[in-house]
Amino acid sequence: MTGVTHHMKKAGFVVTLAPMSTAVYTDEEDTTSGQFMRNEFVKWRKHSIDGEERDLLVMADGILLQWYSGFDAALCQNSKDPNACTCDNIELEDYPNVYNNTKDPNHPGVFYNYFAEDEFGGNMYPQTWPTRC
Repeated sequence: MTGVTHHMKKAGFVVTLAPMSTAVYTDEEDTTSGQFMRNEFVKWRKHSIDGEERDLLVMADGILLQWYSGFDAALCQNSKDPNACTCDNIELEDYPNVYNNTKDPNHPGVFYNYFAEDEFGGNMYPQTWPTRC
């Protein structure tokens, strides 16, 4: 990845990485004895290319994490953060526990009505869904 990114940047391209969320969730290296944290993009980010050390995460223009509904308990058990996997449901003003997409259907990112400009369409997503545990 580092070599490909280096040569793409050298050719003038914008590079966006798209790893699974468990492959790059922190910039800290995995110090667990069995490499349980699986932070691969951090572990393998530096390589010598054209006689210089290159860093994948420095060269990349963006990172688009692929989130999935699976759960890797190793991330909780081996994290230094005691709240890494707590389910405290403390609601924040900009991050509700339950999302209601009918609250403001014209708000960007809310997909309640599609084809809204023609007054035609319907509900393409559930009206509410839990955003946390």
